[in-house]
Amino acid sequence: MTTATAVAAAPATTFAGLFTDLKTEATAFVKSLEAGAIALEHTIVPVVESDIATVLSQFKTVALNTVMSLASAEFNNLTGAQKNAITTNTIVQAAVASGKTIAQQDAQMLAQQAYNALATTLAPAVVAN
Repeated sequence: MTTATAVAAAPATTFAGLFTDLKTEATAFVKSLEAGAIALEHTIVPVVESDIATVLSQFKTVALNTVMSLASAEFNNLTGAQKNAITTNTIVQAAVASGKTIAQQDAQMLAQQAYNALATTLAPAVVAN
């Protein structure tokens, strides 16, 4: 009778019970990963956004000056894509010359913003003439 008593005293382990335990542990693990990812996001994203805003603000004058010079009559034979490429390259070169780095995509975005600002500013004047 001692074996029967030992078997009866052991908890019944079923597949459903094991699966429930596994689901509980997996859910707890995923929640801990989510919490870690959210904490990391709250730490990194503000720094990255601040760095991007700082770099872009430093080169907006370069972008606007380049766009203004390319808008002159002597550059009328260039396409918009060519002017954008020249502006982007000028921004990147200005960054390198000042000892800073700027991503090509950020320079392209800044060039496009400069063109949009110029178009918005000059459009009413062109329409008025």
